[in-house]
Amino acid sequence: MTDKEQIICHGVDVSKCDRLNLNSAYGWDDPDMCSIPCCNNAPNCLFKQLARVNEELQLAEQLINGILKTLNLKAYDYKADQNKILTEIKAFKQERRELEIKNVTLQNRYQQVAGATTEAARYRKALEEIEEVLKDEICEECPGEGGCKGGCKEHQCLDIINKAKGEMDE
Repeated sequence: MTDKEQIICHGVDVSKCDRLNLNSAYGWDDPDMCSIPCCNNAPNCLFKQLARVNEELQLAEQLINGILKTLNLKAYDYKADQNKILTEIKAFKQERRELEIKNVTLQNRYQQVAGATTEAARYRKALEEIEEVLKDEICEECPGEGGCKGGCKEHQCLDIINKAKGEMDE
């Protein structure tokens, strides 16, 4: 048998068949050998069956390789997507930590402002109480509404209180 020329019989290249005898006209003279006419009368001989199975296996192997390649590409895409998602999650976590720190800072400032507002309200109330006490204690030498020309301490204190309350121009 030669590799130079294919001999197709029933859709199978039988040129590599060990039992094919190209020199025999009929092939019935040797029971272990086969000629071309004999080969044409045996569509399902073992060599042809094996050749068909090998062809199917090669097709199956190509199909499987194609599927594996597709799966590998998809797995790579999923891995890339997973890495991208993990990176985004890390960024969100970092942003969340930063926002939590800002939130704590803002809460502390709010408490400071609330405390300062409360303290300012207490001082204002104290100034108003002092003002009431001083108005009751204005000295007899004061000329009245226009203020004390002699500079009594009561009017001086009332002037300081009015400045602190923002009710008097400097």
